[in-house]
Amino acid sequence: MHRSKLKNIFNKTKTVHAKEQYKRQRNFCVNLLRKNKKTYFRNLEVKDLKDNRKFWKTIKPFFSNKGSSGNKLLLKENNRLISDESELSVIMNEFFVNITKGLELKDDRENNLNLSLESILEKFEFHQSVEKISQKYESNEMFKFHHVDENTVKDVLSTLDCSKAVPYGDIPVNILKATIDVHVTYLTKVINQCFDNNFFPNILKLAEVCPIFKKNDYLDKENYRHISV
Repeated sequence: MHRSKLKNIFNKTKTVHAKEQYKRQRNFCVNLLRKNKKTYFRNLEVKDLKDNRKFWKTIKPFFSNKGSSGNKLLLKENNRLISDESELSVIMNEFFVNITKGLELKDDRENNLNLSLESILEKFEFHQSVEKISQKYESNEMFKFHHVDENTVKDVLSTLDCSKAVPYGDIPVNILKATIDVHVTYLTKVINQCFDNNFFPNILKLAEVCPIFKKNDYLDKENYRHISV
């Protein structure tokens, strides 16, 4: 949608021109939506509004649950309504973890864990993705991370999108950008130390998984998809 595109441009650039373009398109869309809603309701048949089934079929599209973070999650399991957050988290976690088991995918993770690095490299030497990479990047050098400087870290931070959600307790992107001159020296040093020590913080491997409603019955866990923040 053109409005969303302009909003993304404004969130990234934060310029006055981008803001004005987004506001103009947003106001146009809001007015167009209001106008079409009025026309829709004006053309409704009175007999349809008196029939309960037809009434909800007509009105329900305007009361979508999709993307509404304010609605508390509620599921139906074994003919029982569940609203307890602890129980809901267990149900959704088990569903998301086991969602691929029905696909009959071959899982070699346990076997691979017992292999040495040399054995793993030999096992996947002719893997399709490895061959594609080798065709595009021909080099005999061993891969390794190189130190970064403060300017590189600043450039990367400046490209982050302030509109993206962050996990609870993390530092918001707009704060990182606003205080970049204060912390960039320390952040650069931490990054380079991770490269030197072949270390990646465990806490950064974690993600908050949220269920997002897709369609149909909102009481059915299979009508949710999971996203990680």
